[in-house]
Amino acid sequence: MLPKSSGVVCPYCGSTYIIRKGFRYNQSGPVQLYLCRLCNKRFRENAQKANELPGDLAETYFFDVQSLESLLATGNGLKISRTTLYRRIREQAKQCPSWEELLEAKKGQENWGSVMGIDTTGLKIRGAAYVYLHIADVISRDPLAYAICTREDAPTIETILRKLKNLGYNPRIVVSDLAPEILISVEKVFPDAILQGCIFHVSLWLNKELPTKKTVENVSREKAILWRKVKDIINCVCISENESTRQQYFEQLKNLSLDEKARSVVERFLTNLKYYHTKDVFKGYSSSILYNNVCERHIGMIKHLKGKFRGFKSNIDITNNIIKLFWFLYRKSPTLSKEKEGDVLPHYMPLTLFHDWVNITEVSKASGIPKEFLGETANRMGYALAGDYIFAKDKLKDIEKSILKMGKTSLDAVSQRIGFDPTTTIELLHKLGIRLVFKSFHPSEIMISP
Repeated sequence: MLPKSSGVVCPYCGSTYIIRKGFRYNQSGPVQLYLCRLCNKRFRENAQKANELPGDLAETYFFDVQSLESLLATGNGLKISRTTLYRRIREQAKQCPSWEELLEAKKGQENWGSVMGIDTTGLKIRGAAYVYLHIADVISRDPLAYAICTREDAPTIETILRKLKNLGYNPRIVVSDLAPEILISVEKVFPDAILQGCIFHVSLWLNKELPTKKTVENVSREKAILWRKVKDIINCVCISENESTRQQYFEQLKNLSLDEKARSVVERFLTNLKYYHTKDVFKGYSSSILYNNVCERHIGMIKHLKGKFRGFKSNIDITNNIIKLFWFLYRKSPTLSKEKEGDVLPHYMPLTLFHDWVNITEVSKASGIPKEFLGETANRMGYALAGDYIFAKDKLKDIEKSILKMGKTSLDAVSQRIGFDPTTTIELLHKLGIRLVFKSFHPSEIMISP
């Protein structure tokens, strides 16, 4: 026999046949719990019906707040527990369409361009190693395909690329880090596409192979200077405006007396040279296509989500569902899918290729980016500009220490010591606050006074 109505309504079935069922204790004190004798479900006092919860909970959590607690703290009349909130988001994730289903819709194809980015990253779920594969349209910045794979090999990637192709996506250009498995699969599925190596990955590779930071042991000053020159020339080769400019840099490489390590790096770079095209090959496209920024940014979002979402690494099904929901919501909102960096990123990326100093006249000539814009960008990034050169903060500190050790000396001696012309050296000394004493205008008779 059902008990008499208590005046409390069950949020699940609407029944009023409710009994009290103990208390739950939180920071505010005891909270009355109830049991519905009709549907046999428990709920707390003032519980909301599931269908009354806001439908944009997941979107708010993914993009606007840092935690479930902060989502509850925002108010919005939510009188539910963190567990209920977490469960609701997981239920929403289960119903989310796959990337294949999204791409079948014509809406998803309206803003597609012809440049595709592809990248992978490692992902651990319950201690097991997986690979997260991400493919994006560089022009529209749409996430196209995303999958958690058990293996990072050509057949696995090829399968996903073929699905993408069957859905009508045929890129003219594909940008990647040139991992062998990516190259093999892309060449099979999109044989007519131009394969472009990501320029930023070249810089990372060069710094790994030819480390020139002061903290690196067993690298002499002479060797570090040589290696910096090799890295800068290779970077300029990668961002050359045309073949004529590129050949000038090759001539510079030929004239260098390379040690065994630098020669090996140059030879390995040349084997992949066919994947680094001059900018005139991509007329009509922004410089951003030389960098796989969209994929890098998207993968960074997933890494952030991994650390943020409780239970993200519980099992592969939950992880897949949460990633599907994340990209579904991202694509749905134009404001979310718009890159925060805008068009500035491709312009300051050439500067990040150089860790110590760079001649912006050379970079401008190689990349086609106006010298004035590079100078403005350098100031915005915190670099020091002196003459035709841009200096990183750490490099500027090293130069200052080197000059101060010399004590009272001539401008000529300082110029020879740091390896820059007198005019650039004078500008650097002004930036460092080091006073000059002029006996005449000849560099040997201009003294520094630290």
